Amino acid sequence: MKTIEAFTKMINTRGIHHALNMKVMTLNSLRTRLRQGTYISTDKMIELLIRAGYSVKTEMTWTDPA
Repeated sequence: MKTIEAFTKMINTRGIHHALNMKVMTLNSLRTRLRQGTYISTDKMIELLIRAGYSVKTEMTWTDPA
């Protein structure tokens, strides 16, 4: 699953604020931003996914355009 898909699933998991050690209001703010299409940075998504117990299946790879 892609990062945004995993983040969406994780953030909508009931009680996830305990695993993330976040206040409910902060999590609600992230949910609202997600619904509005205002995403947080990919780095922050990855950090929160790791704190929730998710792991990276494959790393991102980049190619040089030259």
